[in-house]
Amino acid sequence: MIICFFYNETISRTSSDYAPWYIIPSNEKEVSRYLVSEIILNELKKYKDIQYPKVEHHETIELKTYKTELLNE
Repeated sequence: MIICFFYNETISRTSSDYAPWYIIPSNEKEVSRYLVSEIILNELKKYKDIQYPKVEHHETIELKTYKTELLNE
């Protein structure tokens, strides 16, 4: 139980409004990725001036490769 105490103390003392901690369970990859994506999406929704970057052709090819690799995990 002392480990839980220090764990909780560490999180509560280091997490802040501008730099919060999120506890993500890692035993199920799909659930973990979903939770992280939800957090990122909610944070990005706060900004109204975000624009998509211009992507070069070679970068598009690389992105497709990465996507395939992730889908095959």
